[in-house]
Amino acid sequence: MVIALEICGVVHGFVRSANVEITSFDAPGAGIGLQQGTIVLAINTAGAVTGIYKDADNMIHSYVMVSDGTITPFDVPGDLWTYAASINGKGTIAGYYAVKTVFRGFLRSPGGSITTVQVPQAKYTYPQSINQSSVIAGFYVDAESVTHGFVRTP
Repeated sequence: MVIALEICGVVHGFVRSANVEITSFDAPGAGIGLQQGTIVLAINTAGAVTGIYKDADNMIHSYVMVSDGTITPFDVPGDLWTYAASINGKGTIAGYYAVKTVFRGFLRSPGGSITTVQVPQAKYTYPQSINQSSVIAGFYVDAESVTHGFVRTP
């Protein structure tokens, strides 16, 4: 079970193991002000987690924490903010990012390389989940502002 814990308005991530041991953590660079901190959004079968954190300037970044507790913050280069939504058992992360007011998807490999994902003719693309075969599912908004679902295979 994964969740975030709010203490005095600051959010801290934590992971609860099968034997009910709770480990709390904060991503490096996470702010300590009101509504700042670390949120866990997904966990995989290897015990790696991914999510977002809000820094002291209220900017949103993403991170991955592997099973040994090592936390690696990351952003899509040139972005305004990065939102990691899901992680598969191999450690590939799917999510989305903003550049000005344009939202696009991304895949982050376990080694850290980032591939952008954009549905053709979409105004906005939001990957939401990724499976073991690196198939991603999500939604996009077209030029008419209509929302649609999508599936992207490797």
